[in-house]
Amino acid sequence: MGVHFRCTCRTSAGLYDWWNIELVTLLHNKYMEQKGILVACVGSQSGTSRTTGNPWRTDEYLLKIPGQRERKIKFEVRGVERCEQWKNFFEGMPNKDVTPVLVKFEIDAREYEGKWFNTIEAWNIEVTTW
Repeated sequence: MGVHFRCTCRTSAGLYDWWNIELVTLLHNKYMEQKGILVACVGSQSGTSRTTGNPWRTDEYLLKIPGQRERKIKFEVRGVERCEQWKNFFEGMPNKDVTPVLVKFEIDAREYEGKWFNTIEAWNIEVTTW
C-alpha cells in the first residue's frame, strides 16, 4: 500500500491528470536502488571526530546509467570499514567498464548556513545483470 496523489502534466495538447500514482520506493523500502556501471572512486576524505576522537572516512563514487541519454550519479560511502570494503570490491571487479551493478542508497537533505544540500549515501552494492 503506497501513498496516492494527483499529478498534473501540461503538454502542448493541454492538461492531463493522473490519479493513483503510487509512491512506494522511499516509503516502504526506505531506500532507492539504481542499476549502472561503477565508473570510478572520485574522491576520499578522512579525519578524526572532534567530539568522539574516532576516525571517519567518506569515499565518493560515480555510477554511470546507460541509456538514450546517459546519466551519472555521484554517491558517498561512509565509515572506515565500509569504505575499505567498497574499495576492495571496486578494485577486484573484472571488466569494470561493462559489469552492471545494483547500488542501494538513501537520499537526505541538510541545511548549512541557510543553503540546502543533498546527500546520496550508498549502503549496498551487488553485481547484477541488465
